[in-house]
Amino acid sequence: MNIPSPPPLADPINNSKSAEEIHTQTTITLTTPISDLVYQKNCYLTTVDLTNACTSIGDFTFYHCASITSIRLPEGCREIGWSAFNGCGGLRELEVGGCLRRIGNRCFMGCKALSPFNFPTSVEQVGFGLFDGCTKITKKGTGEEVDQTKVIRYLKTVMTKGQVAMLEGRFSDVKSHFKRIWSERKDIFGENHSQTVKSYENLALAYSEIGELDESLKAYKDLYDLCGKAFGESSVKTIEMLDNISLVLLQQENYEAALEISKNASNWYRTEFGEDHKLTLKATTAVGEVYSQMGDYQQAIYCYTDAHEGHEEELGPNDPSTLHVLTNLAYNYQQNNQPVKALILYTKAKEGYENSDDAVETLVGIASCHEHGEDYEAALSYFEQAHEIYERLYGEETREAIQTLTSVGVMNKQLERWNEALGCFERAKELEKFFADKKYYNNNIEECKKKRRESES
Repeated sequence: MNIPSPPPLADPINNSKSAEEIHTQTTITLTTPISDLVYQKNCYLTTVDLTNACTSIGDFTFYHCASITSIRLPEGCREIGWSAFNGCGGLRELEVGGCLRRIGNRCFMGCKALSPFNFPTSVEQVGFGLFDGCTKITKKGTGEEVDQTKVIRYLKTVMTKGQVAMLEGRFSDVKSHFKRIWSERKDIFGENHSQTVKSYENLALAYSEIGELDESLKAYKDLYDLCGKAFGESSVKTIEMLDNISLVLLQQENYEAALEISKNASNWYRTEFGEDHKLTLKATTAVGEVYSQMGDYQQAIYCYTDAHEGHEEELGPNDPSTLHVLTNLAYNYQQNNQPVKALILYTKAKEGYENSDDAVETLVGIASCHEHGEDYEAALSYFEQAHEIYERLYGEETREAIQTLTSVGVMNKQLERWNEALGCFERAKELEKFFADKKYYNNNIEECKKKRRESES
């Protein structure tokens, strides 16, 4: 695959604004239907005024516009496209008009600050993954009063079988559904049609989720070519397929290929938007992630340092994206046997988060640094805090909750608190569904029982 040389971009609405002008606007007023991709990843945009004449919002229109805090969709708006508000991490309030008919796939995915809103009964069709990552809407214990079961029950009445399967995480059924839909749309519209491309992307994701990585990789490579034909070789959506390819390659532990793909994507963004643009910084972060998984932590540190400096300058030190990069930088210092530096950065990241729940990864990092320094009391405290958050937000059977519960057990074991350690290991063993081999837990349980008997005799 060759990365195309990007031509100058223009405003898809009236061809009067350059890409740079579009991506630096802070306030916009829209009186017509909005085309696809127009304002995607504008990190400066804070205010959007939509009039009744704005009857539709295109695919990826406000994708990753992280500074938008509220949106009011007018009564005249009838359709919201695929991923229109995906990744709008700062979006807190959404008011929806009563005439809305269709909502695209992943429309509000990653809007973790979004509060529950009145879901209009006028909606006739919704895509999958609508609220993925919207922790205030879909997760328990956030302090928000919302009956998510009613939302899910309503969504199921307007979704296809495949979309319901995606919502419930039954990806084998999802694969069968989207494989059929993709085949049907290919016969009806042709393989380059946008609807065919979308269904193929759903299928690629389903392959990835059920571990059929070769099939997923093939699909994403096909999609790179297809998106080039459907949306343009220099469209952001086309280049984003490289990110998906790299992620699958990482899952396959094909690090060299993943690194090459990530570097190509990073170079494209740098050529298109410049060194300090948010998209370029995100791509630099992706390269750092590849180096990190390869075990080349020093190269990862270089990438994350550049990305953090750019995020801090463009978005501010306490922006969630900046703090996420800082946390990754701390992790790589930790893996590079520099625990003191890591602890300083983890602590700085933790202090930057307004919501302690968002800082949970930093709590785990701080705990690990204290564990490395054999300060087991401090490590125990931070592991306990992290476990409480993971359990409350995502449930006790999730991987993160089980891992932190196990770490709490290990710290109690180091402190010779055998009853507490035993309780943690026994509960973690009971919850563990990811690995069939329970030898680790059995060994720790037996050791704790033995030590407890010795201490009581």
